[in-house]
Amino acid sequence: MRQSRIPVATLLAMMAEGMSVTDILTDLPFLDEEDMAEVLNYAADAVRDRTAR
Repeated sequence: MRQSRIPVATLLAMMAEGMSVTDILTDLPFLDEEDMAEVLNYAADAVRDRTAR
């Protein structure tokens, strides 16, 4: 993500706590939908890597 300095884990935790992407983008207007898609792709890759071991 474009140097937002918001950890992916923080954004994933926000989503896990029930925040929607729209809520997150409202609270953090320097992010966009593409950034959030990257967060989910990162998480999917991390899970895929863990299960491949």
